Amino acid sequence: MSLEGMIAQAEKSLGLREPNHIQRWYADRNGSAFRYNFAWCNAAITYWAVQASEHESVCFGTDYAYTVWHAQRFKAAGQWTVDVKGIRRGDIVFFDWAGSNGIGYIDHVGIVTGVSGHNVHTIEGNTENVCARRIRTASTIAGYGRPKYKAAPKPPDGGTYTVRAGDTLSEIGARLGVPWRNLAAANSLRAPYLIRTGQRLTVPGGTTTYTARKGDTLWEIAADKLGDGARWREIATLSGVSNPDELRVGQKLTIPRK
Repeated sequence: MSLEGMIAQAEKSLGLREPNHIQRWYADRNGSAFRYNFAWCNAAITYWAVQASEHESVCFGTDYAYTVWHAQRFKAAGQWTVDVKGIRRGDIVFFDWAGSNGIGYIDHVGIVTGVSGHNVHTIEGNTENVCARRIRTASTIAGYGRPKYKAAPKPPDGGTYTVRAGDTLSEIGARLGVPWRNLAAANSLRAPYLIRTGQRLTVPGGTTTYTARKGDTLWEIAADKLGDGARWREIATLSGVSNPDELRVGQKLTIPRK
């Protein structure tokens, strides 16, 4: 799959408690030493990587349950960064609750889904015994590994997709090579972005980018680029703009097909 495929698999585990199928799956692959309710944060990373066909890029072809060994492997491969500088979506982030940057002291691991200011947004297995989204800061982040993900598939030139049981927007987007926000905008879906089995989704074709200039508004940009100012919400959704009144000069905006 790709980076987005990895995150899509993580999202499918949200809400998972223990004992769970990830622990059983890991024990089936790695032996009786794991036939108990073990700490499964890194086993979750391994599981998501295998399901996303990214086992080699994320785990170097090895199953990891021990966070320290996984971080050491990233470092040995030259894919380790101390602390949070440059951290981004798809990175595998490691934590030391005592606040050090020492690999030997790492306690926990997750995958980065986004960064906003000083906040690092993650999905983590075994966080208070559940798989959940968290917001972290540099105070507990020891560092991160950056997998060499497979290239995303080439986006299709439009069309439709019929939702299958268990699908999420992220997973569909990863499969088709279309950012999930583009799918949401093309189908007028808003949070919590619910879809149902059998639903036919419009798959948007290619997009372009626009750099915001002084005095721009989303309405004016939509009117100029799409011929309809009322389509400003599509641009906002695709570009992750939560407040249309806070458009920044130099901000990159995603423009859907006209």
